Amino acid sequence: MSRKILSAASTTKLIALATVKDRLGITSSLQDTRLGELISEASSAIEDYIGRPLVRQRYLETVSGNARGRIMLSCCPLDRDSVTLTIDDVADTDFAVENWESGFLWRDGGADWPRGERSGVISERPEENLDVTYKGGYILPDMISAFAASVPILAGAWVRPTTPVGDLLMEVTTGGTPTGSEPTWPTSAGTTVTSGGGGVVFTARHAYELPKFVLTAAWLLIHDLHTSMTRGVGVRAVESDNQRIEYFSAGSGAEGIPGRVARMIDGMRIAG
Repeated sequence: MSRKILSAASTTKLIALATVKDRLGITSSLQDTRLGELISEASSAIEDYIGRPLVRQRYLETVSGNARGRIMLSCCPLDRDSVTLTIDDVADTDFAVENWESGFLWRDGGADWPRGERSGVISERPEENLDVTYKGGYILPDMISAFAASVPILAGAWVRPTTPVGDLLMEVTTGGTPTGSEPTWPTSAGTTVTSGGGGVVFTARHAYELPKFVLTAAWLLIHDLHTSMTRGVGVRAVESDNQRIEYFSAGSGAEGIPGRVARMIDGMRIAG
C-alpha cells in the first residue's frame, strides 16, 4: 500500500491557539509562538501514535486487490462522494462506500477485486493494482467557524450550520464577505448556496469535525508540555538549587504519549 497527498490541508493542528490560551488563562500574545510550537508538537505526536493523518485532505492511495470483496483505505472518515477508483488505469464504478467511518469500500454484487488480471492483461504490480482517490479525515478546529455576516472568509474554509443539516458541513468554494442572515443551507452533498450579495459560495459536503475526545487528548498533552517544563513529548524535568534533571515520564508509550492520553485515542490507532 502507498499513499500520496494530492491536496494538502492548510493546517494540521488538532486544537486552536485561542482554545489553549483560554484554558491556560493567558490573554497576552507574548507566548503565542511557544504555544503554537507546543500545539504542533502535540498534534504530530498524537498522529504518530495513531498511525495516520487526521486532517481532511485529498489522497491517492494504491491498495492491494488480492481477490477480496472489500478494501480499507487508511485515512477516514471518508467523504463518500469524493471516491474514484481505477484498476490498471481503467476507471471502475462497480463499488460502494460500505462504511465511511472506517474507510471500507465494497465491491458491488459481491464480486472480488481482481488479482491484477483484467481482460486478460496481467498487471505489472498485481499485488497493488487498485488506485483510489478520495477525501478523508476530519475538519480541524482552525478550519471551521459559525456563519458570520460582514466577516471575510477565504475559499477552503468551512462553516458549521447553526442548525445541523445531517452530516453535512459547508465548504467555502468561492471566498469573499458574506452579507445578510445565515443562508438556508443545502440538504444534499454537492449543492451550493450563495450568501446574499457577497458572492460567497458555500458547497455542502459530507464532512466531519474532529471528535471532541481527540481535542481533549491534544489539550492534556499540551498542558503537560506547558506546565511541567517538558522538553519534548514524554520528557519531563525538575529543577532545584540551579540543578536540572530530565527524565522520561512514567506511563508513557513508545512515542512518549502519557498513559491517560493514550487511552483516550487507542481506539483510533492502526494496529501494527
